[in-house]
Amino acid sequence: MRIEIDAKTLAAVAVAQSTESTRYYLCGVCFDGDDAVATDGHLLTVAVWINRDLAILDDEAAPIMPVSSKAITALKRRDATHAIFDGATLAVYSEHSEAAFYLEPSAPIDGTFPDWRRVLPDVPDDASCPGMFGDALLSRIAATAKILGAGTSIGVQLRGVDDLSAHRVRYFNGAALDTYSVAMPMRPSK
Repeated sequence: MRIEIDAKTLAAVAVAQSTESTRYYLCGVCFDGDDAVATDGHLLTVAVWINRDLAILDDEAAPIMPVSSKAITALKRRDATHAIFDGATLAVYSEHSEAAFYLEPSAPIDGTFPDWRRVLPDVPDDASCPGMFGDALLSRIAATAKILGAGTSIGVQLRGVDDLSAHRVRYFNGAALDTYSVAMPMRPSK
């Protein structure tokens, strides 16, 4: 298996991965068809990725690759250009060298990623219902936007059909980017 992906894209998606060991199959980025996706059940982030060369049969599960916080820091570096998973290692490369500047062991997680497409909200472009989101979730959305912006200003738009349903999060810098998120609002306490 060989997965090559843009460094900033991988870092942005990895922000949504879970850190709960009880849901170990969510503790990584899943490479599902043309999409890289991660979720912790509250925030789901999806990016269309390119430069893929996967040796995966159609009936095999999409690989889930863990991305540590140290790797995310390396991926966010200004000079980081791309990352490669080879099935045993995550390597991060820069524009200045052919050798990786960051390496860490990264074997696929043995598990099945949930059917994330079923939770994608069908939100009309004119929907503008507010949702109630916690600081931690909003902070992760802002972190994703900052990574995608790579030093430039980036817009974030949250849209939902009602205040309790999943909200679509779009990131844009003049045009919509190939990365989006889905955020679950907080439930009101009774």
